[in-house]
Amino acid sequence: WDDQGAHTQGPIWSFTTEQEPNDPPYTPSNPNPSNGATNINIDADLSWTGGDPDGDPVTYDVYFGTTTSPSKVISNQSATTYDPGTMAYENTYYWKIVAWDDHDHHTIGPLWSFTTEEGPQNEPPQPPTITGPTEGTVDEELTFTINIAEDPENDDVYILIDWDDGTTQEWLGPYNPGQAIQITYVFDHAGTYNIRAKAKDIYYQESDWGNPHTITITEPPTFHSALLLGTVQIVTETTDHIEITAENLLYVGLDPLNILFFQSGDSFLADKDYLGIITEGSPAFILGIFDVTYLG
Repeated sequence: WDDQGAHTQGPIWSFTTEQEPNDPPYTPSNPNPSNGATNINIDADLSWTGGDPDGDPVTYDVYFGTTTSPSKVISNQSATTYDPGTMAYENTYYWKIVAWDDHDHHTIGPLWSFTTEEGPQNEPPQPPTITGPTEGTVDEELTFTINIAEDPENDDVYILIDWDDGTTQEWLGPYNPGQAIQITYVFDHAGTYNIRAKAKDIYYQESDWGNPHTITITEPPTFHSALLLGTVQIVTETTDHIEITAENLLYVGLDPLNILFFQSGDSFLADKDYLGIITEGSPAFILGIFDVTYLG
């Protein structure tokens, strides 16, 4: 204002006071199990001491694993305990805690470690046994039964199968002791194979190889088209074939062309997909064109 009553209004100014001081959380301490501890129960929980000098709420990230760079397993928990579940026997575990306050300030705790207790004495399982066909043909799907033997501690077990053709079935399971499982397999080359199996329990104790199951694989029979006329005995029937034994049978081969007469009880395997008739009875009368192979 001047002495004449005139005045001029100045601008409005502002300022902001300093941020309230904030300290990061305390460094996590007092680990339980203590750092370097041994013989720790495999079901033990982890705990530590935390807090914040300003009384701010604190949350914790937990890092846990079996390497010196453990992975984060949980984030932003308020509790100062962690349940890792059932741990492995005789393993060294590493862990650390990162504490955060609600001002996004954090403190990284030291790396701690401990070693779990020794496991119970464990005996390996007995080797499995194999039952199944002893003969087969190339490219035929064959079914084998793997009989899982007992385990001294009644542990569940895995099985490994060596097919003796350069192929090993990787560990399968786990299965209960005494259980029988069925496995199918196809051999792609003729030969004699000694199939064997072994077992290991869930604590990695392995059995010896079991006694081999021997199977002979042959090439599948070659079928030829032929006209059959006469009497035969029906020996066996499957889904796809009929095995017959000749009594008085005229065989006229169409591919290749040849004519034969059988009275000697020679056997044949005939495809069920034929053009003709086979009567009931013993002997049966047969007339038709078949895909047939001579068995001898």
